[in-house]
Amino acid sequence: MRKFLAILLFFPLTAFGETETNQVSVSYTDTSGNTDTKTLSISYSFEKDCQSLRFYSDGSYLYKTDSGEETANKLTLNGRVEMNLSEKILFYFSSFLYADPFSGYDYRIGLGPGVGYQLIDGEDESLKLFSGFNYTYNNYTDGTVNSYSLWEAKLEYKNRLLEDLLFLQKLSYQISLEDGDDYFVHSETSFQVPVTEKLALGLSYVLDYQNLLPDDAEKHTDKTFLTSVIYRF
Repeated sequence: MRKFLAILLFFPLTAFGETETNQVSVSYTDTSGNTDTKTLSISYSFEKDCQSLRFYSDGSYLYKTDSGEETANKLTLNGRVEMNLSEKILFYFSSFLYADPFSGYDYRIGLGPGVGYQLIDGEDESLKLFSGFNYTYNNYTDGTVNSYSLWEAKLEYKNRLLEDLLFLQKLSYQISLEDGDDYFVHSETSFQVPVTEKLALGLSYVLDYQNLLPDDAEKHTDKTFLTSVIYRF
């Protein structure tokens, strides 16, 4: 419940403007019978230009139970402020919060600067590349903590394949500067089809991989496939 409230606290930021990237999506499934499964997923994205700065924020929350037993409880929040240094090059400062007890983390937080490059900037297609450093603090579910600096590379791609079909891809790679075996990969692939001016249907596939597992984690890879209803602001 605390994670759900955290999303609600970030979400009012989307009221600043109306763009295709200001949206909230909800997915819910309830299966009964031989299998009793309930899954709730909520996500949002926000973008705002403010004179020489651009603000971005996105987040997601996934909760799942199987036969009454909690099997997923994951929260991800990201924020970024950008400032153009030239037509293509930008400076940014980013932060993130990640909480997933089933991956061994009470929470991970990080923040730091970086440089980005706008490789493609079209009305129907865009591609941004990012490279930066974060100071990261990890609080594990077994009660231990640690902190270190990491390097992160990211890309964000958007392409309107058809008039009524939008493709989005996000990919990130984080690696500790203290231990080269301690790295994370995140991939998010999605398609959106508009239904009305404000509503759309979404199809997404999210993959999270961590190479070094905390003591309370069992699997290196988490995969999530969702269909959702999207409301645009």
